[in-house]
Amino acid sequence: MPAVGGLARRAKAVRPVAEELRRAQRSASEGGLIGVLPGDIPTADALRELLGAPSTDLPRGEGLLVHPAVEGADTAGPARALLAHEEAGGRSLALLIGAREQRERLERAFVEAGLRVASIAH
Repeated sequence: MPAVGGLARRAKAVRPVAEELRRAQRSASEGGLIGVLPGDIPTADALRELLGAPSTDLPRGEGLLVHPAVEGADTAGPARALLAHEEAGGRSLALLIGAREQRERLERAFVEAGLRVASIAH
């Protein structure tokens, strides 16, 4: 049964990200706008394809702006862009990708840059 417990823990950990991505997909299918900030290009391209979001930018304050964050890439620039989008009335999401320790470091960096925890998903 340890394998089942491990699977259940992983599913529980992925659920918030999956729910946010489903909301983003619903928004896009209903005519909502989704933009994916570049950063780590292969990761951003994969997310753009998954979401069906060809745009890398959005009109200021409109739609959902997502940044797939990986360790080693810049966090300050994307954090500023996400904050500016929220301040203009849009929704933002920093999607943290990597091992738990990497995601924790990324979360600290985004929070220190002023992004709200509610705008961060692991």
